[in-house]
Amino acid sequence: MGLLWAVGALLMMGGELIGIVFILVGLFALNNTELAVRDRLKGYAECLTAIIIGGGLLVSDPEHLSEVISETQWIITLSGPVILGLLIVALIDYTRLKRFEQEKVMKKLGESIAKGLKET
Repeated sequence: MGLLWAVGALLMMGGELIGIVFILVGLFALNNTELAVRDRLKGYAECLTAIIIGGGLLVSDPEHLSEVISETQWIITLSGPVILGLLIVALIDYTRLKRFEQEKVMKKLGESIAKGLKET
C-alpha cells in the first residue's frame, strides 16, 4: 500500500480528533467575544478541510482500497458525526457573529439618533 493512504488517514484522524475538541469548545464556550468566535470559525473550516482532503487521500489508491477501508473503518465511520457536529457549532457561532455585527449597527444607529436629538 502506498504512502498517500497513510497520510490521508493521519490527516483525516487528526482533523476528526481536533474537530471533536472544537465541537466541545463551541458548545460550551465561555469566551464568546467577537475575536474568539472568528477564531473558532476558522478552526472549524480547517478541521473540515483536513477531513475532506484526508478522505480523498485515503481512497486514492484503487488497487488497495478494500484493505485500506478495512484497516481505517473507524476513521471513516467517525467522520460523518464529526462533520455534522462541526457544521452545527459553526452555524451556532455564525449566528453569534451576526449578533455582534447587529449590535454594532444598533449602537451606531443609537449614537446617530442621540446626536440628531442634541442638534434639534
